[in-house]
Amino acid sequence: MQHQSNAKELEIAEIAAVSIAEAGVVRLRLCDRDGHEWVIRLPMKVLDACMRRVSAERVLELRAEASEEHARLTYPTQAWELSHDPASPEPTFSLRAGDGCGLEIGFSIDPITAVPTLAVIVAAN
Repeated sequence: MQHQSNAKELEIAEIAAVSIAEAGVVRLRLCDRDGHEWVIRLPMKVLDACMRRVSAERVLELRAEASEEHARLTYPTQAWELSHDPASPEPTFSLRAGDGCGLEIGFSIDPITAVPTLAVIVAAN
């Protein structure tokens, strides 16, 4: 059964900026298809709670690709766990399966240029 709501649905065309506005808050500046800008302040505890639901609802698929290699690992729902270190000032999420395979996704902002950076580390046995 689908929940009825008066909420307006936005179709986002671009994420124009990502910043860590203050400790524990990610700030997103979004542009919709009509050219309007939207600013969303997303507390890390809200993002963390949402991400924790993902392991129960989604399959985790890890892929590694290089010029001559290709590898893929697939884990069913509830076979992997997502964790986040709340003590970290910048969002970092670790996704691990029972066999130790997984990946870590970290977001950071360069303190001089204010350029956001995404780092992904894949761990395999």
